[in-house]
Amino acid sequence: MEGFVGVGRFQVGRTDRPGRVCRNKSRMKAGDSSGDGFQFDWDLMQKRISKVRNEEEEREKQYSSNWKSGKAKQEVAAYLKEDYFRRLKLFGPKLISGSHTGSIHMFNLRNAKKEWSAAAHGFEVTALDFNGKYVVSGAVDGTVRLMSSKGEPLKLSSEARHAGIVTMAQLAVRYKRFFSGCVEGSLRAWDLSTGELLGKDKLPSGILCGSVVGKYVLLGCKSGCVEVYSADKIQHVLSLKCFTSNVTCFQYDEDSDLLVAGGSNGDVTMWNLDSGEILLSFKGIIVKSFLNNPE
Repeated sequence: MEGFVGVGRFQVGRTDRPGRVCRNKSRMKAGDSSGDGFQFDWDLMQKRISKVRNEEEEREKQYSSNWKSGKAKQEVAAYLKEDYFRRLKLFGPKLISGSHTGSIHMFNLRNAKKEWSAAAHGFEVTALDFNGKYVVSGAVDGTVRLMSSKGEPLKLSSEARHAGIVTMAQLAVRYKRFFSGCVEGSLRAWDLSTGELLGKDKLPSGILCGSVVGKYVLLGCKSGCVEVYSADKIQHVLSLKCFTSNVTCFQYDEDSDLLVAGGSNGDVTMWNLDSGEILLSFKGIIVKSFLNNPE
């Protein structure tokens, strides 16, 4: 399982006012214009879904054909000498990477050239985020670094070091801050402009992965829970018990309100957080990452 697709909000038919899906099943018959919502054409939607799936299959076949025929070719876009890539983050044509030796590198994928390098950490980079303006990273030794998109170091307060391996470093530009978390369970929030510490908390269980989605900070923990914090107030909101073992990765789609999580025991589960319903579950699959397709 490589990922999941969230179904976003949509409007069909009328353009003079926001569309509403009629909840009364008796009003959903073809040709019935009663009621105060528009009539949803389920047959049309099924045809559109089928068309999209067919187009996707054709696209995959074309990709495969291009590789077999030689129309598509492989090129080296980024290269490190006597070092290893440990973390990668893509933003447009720019690729930011964290290395085994603790360095941060910026590559331009259009010309396959390195734009700059910075010796940000003395140990392996374990967390990385980039939004085109800021680069934030964390390392095995607990250090956290903030840099500009040109590789210039930006000042952080004296507490820019966790007690253990940094397992998450995520930008929350909407709130002009970024978050860092470590395997020992500490969570911290930093001001992007001043570098000052805005707040911190100590979770009862170690943080293994994390991300900022909309107004929430989600953390996958050793306890088998996904802990949810508010990104603006830096307060704990709720705890979702997913597994009896470590949450090794997760992905949350804000529009569809779907959360999919993988555990170290080999379980993968997807929830609808609005209803609390488990939509699907797999066992015996060790997953280390998910890809959320925004389409």
